[in-house]
Amino acid sequence: MRFDGVFEVNAPPEQVFKVASDPKQFSKAIPDVRKVTLLDAERFNVEFVISLGPIRGNMKVDFRYEQLTPNSKVLVVGNGSGLQSTVNLRIDATIEPIGTGSRVKWAADLSVGGLVASVGGRLIESVTKDKVTEIINNLKKLVEKGSR
Repeated sequence: MRFDGVFEVNAPPEQVFKVASDPKQFSKAIPDVRKVTLLDAERFNVEFVISLGPIRGNMKVDFRYEQLTPNSKVLVVGNGSGLQSTVNLRIDATIEPIGTGSRVKWAADLSVGGLVASVGGRLIESVTKDKVTEIINNLKKLVEKGSR
């Protein structure tokens, strides 16, 4: 599944990059987090609760930054498992200055396998789209909060 979009934020690219490239900050944007383990400046593990219809439980995802170009690009990749399922996630963001703020173009690619995938494409797509949108909105809020 692929989701993408653009948002503008009233903060300079440096602030957007600072939040998006910091595992402590980035993990705060993920909904329903139970536990975050920071491994180093570019790797972290997140355990979170997921609900898909009758399926509810914990997923653990290992994240790593694959590309960090200061103030302009962030690429984070996650691979995880839980609920007799696997998940692979790639979030790619490009940051551009606009006036006194920034425009962020983002794309998220997600693949799931196992029990979660058997629930049905429409339910998975709907829930996943909602969660990705929530992550993006949370990142935007964290950036705006940090720029004050």
